[in-house]
Amino acid sequence: MKCQWTEGEDKALYELVNGNPAGNIWRRAAEILNNGKDAKQCHDRYEIIRLNTL
Repeated sequence: MKCQWTEGEDKALYELVNGNPAGNIWRRAAEILNNGKDAKQCHDRYEIIRLNTL
């Protein structure tokens, strides 16, 4: 099943993690977004967003 992310979730995730993708930021991002995604999904999606914004 494919995870759908809204533009708002993408923006929030990017702003939350950008410049600080260390430690337990992925679990924390998942808690803050509270959108049903887990830490791995947040990490994977951030990498996609980051690559698309370079």
